[in-house]
Amino acid sequence: MLRLPLNLYALALLPVLAWHQATAQDSTYVRGRAVGDSVASATSQVGWFARGLVAGTIAGPFGGWWAVSRAGRPASREVPLRTTTTEGDPEFTRGYADGYRSGERSRRREYAFAGSMVGTAALAVIIVQATHARDKVGGNGPPGDGGPNLVRIPLLRWVIP
Repeated sequence: MLRLPLNLYALALLPVLAWHQATAQDSTYVRGRAVGDSVASATSQVGWFARGLVAGTIAGPFGGWWAVSRAGRPASREVPLRTTTTEGDPEFTRGYADGYRSGERSRRREYAFAGSMVGTAALAVIIVQATHARDKVGGNGPPGDGGPNLVRIPLLRWVIP
């Protein structure tokens, strides 16, 4: 067994002890954070879904990455405060604001990611349809030579008219 000096054990336990002491004092903060997170989940983030959809359709996965990274930035608007019985408590207010901001940021990222996945799928369908239409019209070279076309999947013959 590895034997460490006692002071290293104490250093390793400091964060645990500090967390245990903070939980007893910050129950109001935790309650405020939970309320703020629940209020943030009730807000609509359809705009971030649309941003992810457009970015994913235009630039594929790179556009999706851009939309999700933009959605993770802090919001510039103020946190809407609710009137509660513990409104005057600064710990509750601080917890509420932190919970609202983190909840809103995570919801924005979720919606932007979902929109970017749908947009990337739409881009893939557009590319496959364009390739299929080019093959029907004439494309590069005689039919059946393969050429620079995408690999043909037999299932797509029934999916794409």
